[in-house]
Amino acid sequence: MEYKIIISDSKNTKEYPLTKNLYRLGRASLNDIILKDDTLTVSRFHCELERDKEGGYFLRDLGSKNGTFINGIITEKKHLENGDIIIIGPYELKYISKEESLKKEEDKKLASFTIVKDIKELENYWEKPKAKQSVLQTLIQYAKKLLECTSLPSILDITSDFILDHLKPDRVFIFLKENGDIELKHKKGLTNLEEDSVSSSILDKAVKDQVSILSIDTTSDDRFSSSESILVLGIKSAIAVPMFHEKNIFGVIYMDRIINRRSFNEEELDFSSVIANYMSSAIQQFHLRKKLEEEKSLRLRLQRYHSPAVVNKILESEKLEDLFKFTKGYAAVMFLDIVKFTSLTESLDPFEVGKLLNTFFGEITDIIFKYEGTLDKYIGDAIMAVFGIPFKIKDPEKKSVDAALEILDKVKELNKKGVLPNIKVRIGINAGPVISGNFGSMRRVDFSSVGVTVNIASRLEEFIAKENEIVVSSTIHDKTKNKFKFESLGEKKLKGLSKKIKVFKVKGGVK
Repeated sequence: MEYKIIISDSKNTKEYPLTKNLYRLGRASLNDIILKDDTLTVSRFHCELERDKEGGYFLRDLGSKNGTFINGIITEKKHLENGDIIIIGPYELKYISKEESLKKEEDKKLASFTIVKDIKELENYWEKPKAKQSVLQTLIQYAKKLLECTSLPSILDITSDFILDHLKPDRVFIFLKENGDIELKHKKGLTNLEEDSVSSSILDKAVKDQVSILSIDTTSDDRFSSSESILVLGIKSAIAVPMFHEKNIFGVIYMDRIINRRSFNEEELDFSSVIANYMSSAIQQFHLRKKLEEEKSLRLRLQRYHSPAVVNKILESEKLEDLFKFTKGYAAVMFLDIVKFTSLTESLDPFEVGKLLNTFFGEITDIIFKYEGTLDKYIGDAIMAVFGIPFKIKDPEKKSVDAALEILDKVKELNKKGVLPNIKVRIGINAGPVISGNFGSMRRVDFSSVGVTVNIASRLEEFIAKENEIVVSSTIHDKTKNKFKFESLGEKKLKGLSKKIKVFKVKGGVK
C-alpha cells in the first residue's frame, strides 16, 4: 500500500506522496521536507520517516527540543498506522493511504461546536429572570470576598476557587496583560497533569477578537481540533472570557474540562462573563488603591526635599522615572553652615543638639521651599539647596539670593527670641551647569546634584564667607546686579580650581 502525508499549519495545507525509503523533516534547508518555523518550536532536524519492507513507515524522533507527538502522545519511535496524526511544533501531519481522502462531514456547521459572543451581548445577562434568581446571592458572596482582598494573588485565588466550586471545570487559568503581552499569572485545578498548556488557538481568538468563546466540543471544531494542547491533553470543552478596562482587554479567564466529559453550556458562558466583570473591577480597584498608597508614600518622601508646589508637579508628571535619571541642567546652588557649631554644642547634651538642629533646619527649609528651591541634603550642621532642579524656574539666581537674605533675617529673629542660642551662619552661592540624578549604591540612593558649580558654591561658603555673610560668584552677581547691592571681594583662589574667580558679598536688596 502506498502512503502520503498531508501537512497543515495555520495558513496552508500541502500533500506529500511518500515514495522514498527515507525522509528527514525539520527547519533546516537540508531536510527532505522543510517545516519553516520562526518560533523555533521545530528543531533543525526534528524527525525522520523510514520505509519498512511492506511499504509502510516508521517515525523516529531525532532528539528534538520540543518532541514529536503521535495521536497526542509524545513519541520517540513508532510504526505509523493509517490515520495517525503527527504534531511537530505548529504543524499537523496526517499519515494516510494514498487512495484514502480526508473525511469531512460537510453538513456539520461550526456553530454547533462553538459559541462566540461579543462583550456587548454578555452585558444583557442580568436581564434574564432565570439568571437573577439563581446566581444573585452566590455572586453577592463572591463580591464580598473580593472586597476583602488586599493583594492581587488573593483576588486570583478567590476567583479560581469560586469558578471551581460553581462551574466545575477541571482546570482554571487566569492570564493578565503585562508589558503588552498576555501572561499566565495563576492556575488551579488538576494536580496530576504535568502539562500546563491551554488551547492557544482558543485563547488567541479571545484576545485578538475580544470575544468570549465557548467551545462545546473542541475535537469537532476545525478551528481548534488541531491544537497541540487539545490533542495532548484531550481537552473536551473550554471557555475563554476576556476582562476589560475602559474598552481595553487586560486579561482572560480560561477554563476547560478533560476528565469531566460534560461540555460547558451557554448559561455557564454567561455566568463566566459576570465573574470576569466582577474580577475586572476588583483588579482595577486594587491597582487604584496601590497607586494611591504609592503616591502617598512618594509624596511623604518628596516633601523632605521639595516644596509642595514642586511635589505636585513631580506627581503630575507622566514619566516620573525620567525625572530622576542623570541629566545635565542649570541651577543656582547654595551652601549654608553654622559657624563654630562644634564649640557651640560642647555645653549641650545630645538631645539638646538634636532639638537645636531640627528647629534650625525646619525654619531654613521652609524658606528654601518658599523660593522654589530643592533641599539637596543635610550635611551635619550644613545645608545644600539647589534652585532650578528638577524643574526649571524663573530667575533661579535671584531666588537663591532672596532666600539667603531671608534666612539671615530669620536666624537673627530666632536668636533675639531665644529660640536659638545666638548662632551665626555662612552662605555661599554659585550658578551654572550641574549633573543631577539618583546617586548612591544598590542599598540606598538619593537625588542630588554634582559638578564644578556645586564645588565652587561649597568653597565660597567654607573658605570665603564670614559669619552672617552671603558670598556669591560672578555668575550670580552678573545676573542680579540690578536687584541687589554687592561689595566686590576681588579675585580669590579656591581649593581645587586652577584659576582665580571673582567673588562678591551681598549687602542687601535694591530699594
